[in-house]
Amino acid sequence: MSEDLNNLLQKRCPDTVCAKCRKPFKPGDRIIHAFILVDTDARNPGRLTEKGLTLGTDCEFVHISCMDPQLDGKYAAKFRSGLSV
Repeated sequence: MSEDLNNLLQKRCPDTVCAKCRKPFKPGDRIIHAFILVDTDARNPGRLTEKGLTLGTDCEFVHISCMDPQLDGKYAAKFRSGLSV
């Protein structure tokens, strides 16, 4: 595996930071796993006609919405009211 590809398959930030916006997580933030794909054309060894994905052993965490990390609607309310965000 080339070094560039190997770097793509590694975690890029600690679990305490959003992999999208790079902001630290706070209590109440809504987050999800971001799996790192290793292969997009994987074959099931038991059924060679079945294709699927191979996931790496690492994953990163991301806010569901970096603009509204707690999904409380505060960003949307500011946007609707015309305030600068």
